[in-house]
Amino acid sequence: MDLDSLFQSRQTVSRSSKNEAQLYQEQIRELIKEPVKNQALTAVPYMWTDRYRQLSYLEELNRYGIEKLDHINWISDRGSNFIKCFNLNSIDPIFCFAHRIHNILKMAFINKKIDSYFNDDSMDDIPDNLGHEEFLGDELLTLGAKRVLLTINYSKTLVRYVKLSNLSELIVQLDTNGTTTLKQSVVTRWLSLFVCAESIYCNFDAILLVLETRRATRYVNDLTKYNLIDLLLLLAPLNAALHAIQTDQTPSLHLVIPFYQKLLDDDSTYSKLVSSAKKKYPSIFQSSFVADYLLNESSGVRFFRQRIRTKLIEMLTFDDRHYMAMCLHPALREMGKRNLLFNIDIK
Repeated sequence: MDLDSLFQSRQTVSRSSKNEAQLYQEQIRELIKEPVKNQALTAVPYMWTDRYRQLSYLEELNRYGIEKLDHINWISDRGSNFIKCFNLNSIDPIFCFAHRIHNILKMAFINKKIDSYFNDDSMDDIPDNLGHEEFLGDELLTLGAKRVLLTINYSKTLVRYVKLSNLSELIVQLDTNGTTTLKQSVVTRWLSLFVCAESIYCNFDAILLVLETRRATRYVNDLTKYNLIDLLLLLAPLNAALHAIQTDQTPSLHLVIPFYQKLLDDDSTYSKLVSSAKKKYPSIFQSSFVADYLLNESSGVRFFRQRIRTKLIEMLTFDDRHYMAMCLHPALREMGKRNLLFNIDIK
């Protein structure tokens, strides 16, 4: 076998890769030509420049026929660098719904602001002293509210210990209910709290057995399944909404307002909150274990249910594009008249 024919030279590989890249660029440019012309293309910026490769991604847009930033629509968080660029170029972006919900949870649970009330810059991890303060903003924390905050803190500490001690596989082996490994709340992502609490709740008995063998039951001494149910109940509507809205293959702007209205409705009363949770997560909230417990609202759930609803109203704003996307989408435009939360004049 002639090895020279099997392994191509570096120059040949480089030339072939360049030709392939140019081919794909031409195909993409042709594909987006009509959307760009009609200002129907939407982009999501993650970074403006790559210092290592010394290139500007905004300049790269010229290769695809996008000569000005205002020729396309932009969706982003409220990071100060993005806001500054948009303001300098007179661009009115659509702000990411998931980032806003993330910031709402942060405000609801720790009342922390960064730079301004409507800012989504990167945030610190969930603090270790959560639940040890007497006030949350201007509100006096009840014992039930403190218990919810402590549950968040205990859950984070427990999962951290399990991960560092390499106990995840042992927990999976001991549980016969098809359990999965514990999920850690991701740094700066309050939205991952539901997955974290859910993994602890579903693995609770196996976790207790493993900790007993390690003489480390102190990590669950102050944590009960009922505590986890309270936390999961508060987060269930938000988690379900974001799972529906955060899609990779299809547009979801038309879903923002309907789900926002549903979140407000779910948090308006305890019975609606429980009903929504049972519908979305029946394996957790329709089990016989929690049926009696859910009959009465705990003071902690009441405190944060009302607080989350207040933050939803205070911190979320929409523009005409949200309403137009909702009204013009085929799945929603035939839904008939509804009582919207805002009066809109469509011209």
